[in-house]
Amino acid sequence: MWNQYLRRDLNLQGKTDYALAQIAAEVRRVLHKNPRQVKTEDFLIKFNTGPQDERVDPEKSKAFWFALIAQPPTNSELE
Repeated sequence: MWNQYLRRDLNLQGKTDYALAQIAAEVRRVLHKNPRQVKTEDFLIKFNTGPQDERVDPEKSKAFWFALIAQPPTNSELE
């Protein structure tokens, strides 16, 4: 679930992203032969997040995290 949030959040652009993209576009327009061809959207970074349907087995995830913190899981924690 956390991975799904991070994948979705990675490509969401906020106000800061648009402001920086607009500044970069304006700088590029000054140097470009045809300034009207430069679009702000061209400067928004899009990340390739891979397949969106990836399902994680909860038992494997629990086992991984319990091994990471060096605490053996009890039967009630695995349910």
